[in-house]
Amino acid sequence: MRKGKYDGNCYIYASDVTIHAIKTMRDLLFAKKNIIDRVKFIEVKDNEERKICDMDIKFFDAKAIKDKQFGFSVNENFLVFAGDEPLYKENFKKFQNCNWLLHDAYCLESDKEKYDPHEMCHSTVKDACETAKEICAKNLIMWHTEMNSLETRKQNYTNEANQFFDGKIYIPNDLEIIELQ
Repeated sequence: MRKGKYDGNCYIYASDVTIHAIKTMRDLLFAKKNIIDRVKFIEVKDNEERKICDMDIKFFDAKAIKDKQFGFSVNENFLVFAGDEPLYKENFKKFQNCNWLLHDAYCLESDKEKYDPHEMCHSTVKDACETAKEICAKNLIMWHTEMNSLETRKQNYTNEANQFFDGKIYIPNDLEIIELQ
């Protein structure tokens, strides 16, 4: 936006709490009014449905422990984004047989003592796989991982995940593109 390479507005869909936090950061970081005016905030609520970029998006209360937040499903559970915490059991029934589950997997099960993901309201690879298996997800994308094992992370996470989940497993690197089919 600042360099004139982004046309149109930027829309952010979030809870009222998240919108307040982002607006505070925006106002501190961006002095140019033409940028601030082009960032549009849309508050969402539990079970709210919206058409965004020609996709049917349904927001859901993630039942997050740390902060109020929402996950979302796309096109009747083609893709489910759990949010920045694990997909909690209260939401399992809604997402049975989803095609794609995006779920945090902060570390390997063997590293949980080192990283203590549960204390931070995050999952291990095993936790994410067990959730995907329980809801019968066909594909699992694990994200929000620790950053200390970048060179071996993809292989190590995949090896562990294969012990707990039979579907396709993806552990993308930053900016990696995954074709969803």
